[in-house]
Amino acid sequence: MNKNVNSKLQLLEAAKRVFARKGFERTTLVDIIKEARLQNKLVVYQFNGKDGLMSAVLQTYLPLDKIIWRKEFQEDPIVWIKHIIYEVVLLRERDPEILSILQSEIMYPSNRGDLVNFYISSIWKEFRDVLDLGKTRGYFKFGCLELALAFVISSTFMYKQEFQTSTKIISSDVIIEETITLVLNALDCKTRDKSLDSQRVV
Repeated sequence: MNKNVNSKLQLLEAAKRVFARKGFERTTLVDIIKEARLQNKLVVYQFNGKDGLMSAVLQTYLPLDKIIWRKEFQEDPIVWIKHIIYEVVLLRERDPEILSILQSEIMYPSNRGDLVNFYISSIWKEFRDVLDLGKTRGYFKFGCLELALAFVISSTFMYKQEFQTSTKIISSDVIIEETITLVLNALDCKTRDKSLDSQRVV
């Protein structure tokens, strides 16, 4: 790996840490350069400013292809929503910095450029589609789709270990299992005979 590639990765790691710690608005390029401790400071200009760095951080560290499932696996809304929750919570536990960035974007949305909006809206759409399909087919029971969506997103994205009232560390497996159980119970999840489904995802 050449020095230029190393410098870019070093800069992206630093940008991720600073964005997670300070938020996008309060972060400056000077903050990121100081955090990265780069000898070649010119590498920062390859990213087209702070917005470009944010986009590059999301492209590098947010595996959207794992969260957004292929159409052929969307036949069963229960399996589908379990998959989304599993991938998001696993990412949340393995890379809390990228989730802190997403949490900030969820709570304080603003114009960060097309790519950032694409990442956020893609995850939103995935949750919305599975909830809508599950309700239509009788797997999930809820009144307002928007309220159900807000609940599922907050349950999946917003938890942090430091919110706990005890000092006990909860394993990722337990957090994933409990989050899935909480969401499915809240949606009054019902299993159904698939032969009853008259609709198919196309």
